[in-house]
Amino acid sequence: MNTTSARRVVTELWVSLKRDTVAHRPPTIATMLVERPERFTDRFRKLIRYSAVSLISVATSQLALVALFYFANWSARPANIGACVAGGIPSYFLNRRWVWGKSGRSHMLREVTPFWVLTLAGLALSTWLAGFAGSFGEDHFDSRLVQTALVSGAGFMAFGSLWILKFIAFNRFMFRTDSGTTGDSVKE
Repeated sequence: MNTTSARRVVTELWVSLKRDTVAHRPPTIATMLVERPERFTDRFRKLIRYSAVSLISVATSQLALVALFYFANWSARPANIGACVAGGIPSYFLNRRWVWGKSGRSHMLREVTPFWVLTLAGLALSTWLAGFAGSFGEDHFDSRLVQTALVSGAGFMAFGSLWILKFIAFNRFMFRTDSGTTGDSVKE
């Protein structure tokens, strides 16, 4: 085998190895920007809007939780349930309409039910943590303000841990268009 043939074999092997390695590697942000900039910017826009809706939902939930636990003097678990419902309602409608651009009637099995199942999973986790935090606060602190901070922090941690899971579920399964794609053309 002469030098030219050896170079060609090594080059072909290198190209093949590089192609196989790239094919099995998840795309980088740079690759997504170059190959499909419209999909990347749409997903980024959705993520930003989803984050804004999450902030609105968290603020609503936390205000309701503080109002019910501190001012109305409810125990931790019922206050957390009320706060979850108070934050869940605007979250559903804002995510559906503003983030994923869906309009018209909601589909009960594809949209409403999975949304509230995920919300109830967050509620179960946050209620368990809020109950634990409320008991811990009562046992270790006399201040209702400190107890409120513990209960509020527990709820925040629970829903924060489910944040990414909910985004993936919303984007891939719940708010898909009938053609099987996600609502990629989000209206401004």
